[in-house]
Amino acid sequence: MMKVASFCFIRRFPSLAVGRLSTSSEPVVDFVTMDRRENVTIISLNRPQKKNAVNWAMAKELNAAMTAFEEDSKSRVAILRGNGDSFCSGYDLAEVSDLTTTEDEKYLHLREFGPMGITRQPFKKPVIAALHGYVIGGGLEVALACDLRIATPDVIIGGFNRKWGVPFIDGGSVRLPAMIGISRALDLILTGRSMLSEESLSIGLVNRIANGDLMEDAFALAKQISSNPNLCLLTDRQNVYYSAYDAKSFDDAMNNELEKGLNVVSVDSVRGARKFLESVKR
Repeated sequence: MMKVASFCFIRRFPSLAVGRLSTSSEPVVDFVTMDRRENVTIISLNRPQKKNAVNWAMAKELNAAMTAFEEDSKSRVAILRGNGDSFCSGYDLAEVSDLTTTEDEKYLHLREFGPMGITRQPFKKPVIAALHGYVIGGGLEVALACDLRIATPDVIIGGFNRKWGVPFIDGGSVRLPAMIGISRALDLILTGRSMLSEESLSIGLVNRIANGDLMEDAFALAKQISSNPNLCLLTDRQNVYYSAYDAKSFDDAMNNELEKGLNVVSVDSVRGARKFLESVKR
């Protein structure tokens, strides 16, 4: 099993801790931690007693953690995981019940960053979601915001927020149909039902089911991704998202791919071609 102590550093965000607890009985902990092993960053949701339900303070910490990863030139891929027995059970409904005005600081934060803190803007680098336990409501939306999802066989995924009158406002109604199709997305969104790993894999919501330890498998996937030429990888990744969400037409998507791809040829492609020819000679 992968141990936290084996990572190069642990980063926390204590400056966000003041006044962050929703109840006096909740222990004072860092809601989000960061660890880096080699060129992979592990971002951990750390509110296990609430099944990593995200509140306002935790969302701010998660936003800071993702920003730190994106600005870290030594880290190429991130793994987003949950401590305890679940990945994330969504937004903390106890906090939702306290919202009384649209001028509330918390409400304004929701509009700027999204309730989960990281869903309003696409990530700049690849992020893998390591899913286990409950992945529901806003937790599902966070998973959808990631590039790839790897899950344990007993994972439970769904839009349980439907049952409590809480809408998708972290990209669930945007990313889910783009990922699995409108018909399947509506099945999940309208019913609020849950899915297990096999169904999630069969419809393309989950990319892989862990064969052994979830974090070991997620780390192996991250290393596989990070071993590829970085500029080419990031360019192709950005082109995929442009084609899926921003392109005005097929021609627009094709022209964007060509324009962005040509910028890579003189760097990664020339180097890669020379490396290939050398290997053929050997």
